Amino acid sequence: MTTMALDNVLQPYWDWSHYHPVEAPAHSTISSNLVKEWEKYLNSCGVLTPPGEHRILSERLLLRETLWMLRGTKELFAFSWNGTEFVVNDNFKLTHLTQAAVKNSLEEVCRCASYVAHLQDFISATAGVGDTSMVTLTYQAFANSVSEQLVPYNRQLVDIEKVLIEQKETFTLLMLLRDMHPYFERVKHMHDIYSSVLPSDSTTSPVQSTVKLLSVLERALEGATILSQHRSQTVSLYLDTLKPFIDFVDELSSTGKLTDPYQEFPIRRARDVTFEDPTYWKASLYICDSDYLNTIVGPHLLPLTSAGKSMEHLTHATQSKNVVQRSTPGTLYTSIINNIPHSASKVESEANQAATLRNVAEIFEEINQWTKQIGFFGLINMASEHMSIKTDSVTRNLTCTLYQVQQAITTAVTERCRQNSAKFLHYLQSECELSKQIDTVHSHFLMFAGEVMHLFTSEVFLKLLSDTPETWQNLSFLNFALQEALSCHSQPVSFLKKLSMRLKGSFAKLALDGFDNIVLRYDVAWPMSIVLTETTLDLYNRIFVFLCKVKCAKFALEELHFQELRKSCVKETVTMMRVARFLQLLRFQVLTFLSSFHACLMQEVLHSSKLAFDKELDSATDLDTVIKCHEGFVAKVFRQCLLSDQFNQLREPLLSFLKLCIKLHTLWNRGVENILWSEVKSIHDSFIRHQAAFKATAIAYVRRGYADSSWLLTFGLDTPYLCALTTKNS
Repeated sequence: MTTMALDNVLQPYWDWSHYHPVEAPAHSTISSNLVKEWEKYLNSCGVLTPPGEHRILSERLLLRETLWMLRGTKELFAFSWNGTEFVVNDNFKLTHLTQAAVKNSLEEVCRCASYVAHLQDFISATAGVGDTSMVTLTYQAFANSVSEQLVPYNRQLVDIEKVLIEQKETFTLLMLLRDMHPYFERVKHMHDIYSSVLPSDSTTSPVQSTVKLLSVLERALEGATILSQHRSQTVSLYLDTLKPFIDFVDELSSTGKLTDPYQEFPIRRARDVTFEDPTYWKASLYICDSDYLNTIVGPHLLPLTSAGKSMEHLTHATQSKNVVQRSTPGTLYTSIINNIPHSASKVESEANQAATLRNVAEIFEEINQWTKQIGFFGLINMASEHMSIKTDSVTRNLTCTLYQVQQAITTAVTERCRQNSAKFLHYLQSECELSKQIDTVHSHFLMFAGEVMHLFTSEVFLKLLSDTPETWQNLSFLNFALQEALSCHSQPVSFLKKLSMRLKGSFAKLALDGFDNIVLRYDVAWPMSIVLTETTLDLYNRIFVFLCKVKCAKFALEELHFQELRKSCVKETVTMMRVARFLQLLRFQVLTFLSSFHACLMQEVLHSSKLAFDKELDSATDLDTVIKCHEGFVAKVFRQCLLSDQFNQLREPLLSFLKLCIKLHTLWNRGVENILWSEVKSIHDSFIRHQAAFKATAIAYVRRGYADSSWLLTFGLDTPYLCALTTKNS
């Protein structure tokens, strides 16, 4: 009985070959079965079916195996995984389809199943990493987003399998292909993105891998925008993958801290710069990979870095007060999502569809109640449970374009940077009085404090013109003269105490060259040293020295008096009268030229530049803008004063001209009786030569395209040549 029972047990189809008894050859049996022999012959010839042992499967069993394959199962009877893709096995056949037809029908299914297997392997490899793994947060976010995108796909497979298990409805292989086709398209789209990213070279840095992934997603989003395909899916993938970077810059711009455990983001901190170092603001944070600049978030890296530095410095400056109003970390990504516009037509359509389905469900419920009342309940099959009413997708379905995503990121990031960058600038304006300190520097280095600086320079000029160089190039004298002049301010400010004089060397220099030995110093402490750096203060001092030379030469000519030239106690000769008249005419010409030069320098160069700078400073919203416009102003004034290296040829005849003014002052004060005609003629010719050289060089610079570099070039171009003076006897 047991043997008979076992003979009638149907073994599992996937293990049929193990339990299938070996039949004896027909010629060795007592009663040969010609039908069975004929079937074996046909099978071996492959007339209708391929040769070899085959298991006949029903289409329902093949469908279930197909569903398992589509979910990523690799150990199957009908399909095999060869390491890269699924292939259809030759160990089965269907009663109503040839093997070739089966393979053709399953080709698309195997391809999609292979895509799913690759994606699931990627997800598993990313999710199962240890603490020492180098899988970055961006790749983990991408893998998580892919996993979420596969949820509807897997849910659809489960629903189809339920239909097969219940066997209440007819379901065929063609119906499977029809129902799964839209899901296959989404899977293929994700796999195309995945294939573009991987494999990555083992030598590729985490930063390069991350920027490659973001770039591929941006290109995919651009393509989805142009073709209007897979737009919602691509937007979701991109935003989910971008979230770790948004969270990174969110914390940076909110607290000034860099949290990048995998070194996958482009903003890095310099380790060899201390916080109080004046260069810390510019050198503390830097962008290590320029490829990031080509992504959507690239243009915002510098503003985000500026915001992070602002919050870091503000926290350090107010650490004892604890009054920093920080942005809440983690809100930037939410702001970006909220800024993305939902497609109005799409939302309205889905909302209407959901409302319609709810109405249909209510109608079905009324019909059910009516059939119960009349005794026909159950005879009418109500399939309302198969209608899915999904309203959540109305809010989660983002079908925006690449431009809209870009605008949403720009709006949220710009607002965050504006708010946080303005906080430190407000601290500098209110607590450190940034504008007043800059005005203090301008008033004294650029001599906008006219009366005060006139008192100081006049005392120094008088010493220079009357005594030996060692007398006026004395540190005690210079500081006393400066403090005495500063005390005359009508509204003195505390910052005046920061001004002092220094000497570069111990050896005094002659005449105007002595100004190269002095330094007007402004003591500045952190955080004001971020703006008033040593470099800018050095440029300010060089401008100050140049102004001193021009003003000293002008002062030397203005202080020439007729009574010093002609002594009443000395009887004048004809030669002496000729010398006196010649010097008076020369003084008039030189002073006219120098006064015009001085007016152009103070008004067109300094005053107009100052007005433009004040306007830029008032409109600045962050410290980087303040630094940029301040450094630009100093560099512009330095260039306009002909102090940059490109104007060396123009500056030499000008300085020689200024030195001649001091020489003329000395010659004049000797008295006409002690001046030789040859000396007068020599200094006259020198003035003519140097002024002509200045004008000719200015013309050459203008012809070379430097006309807009300095107003002094325009002055040199327009000013007339000095007239060669003659006398009746010469």
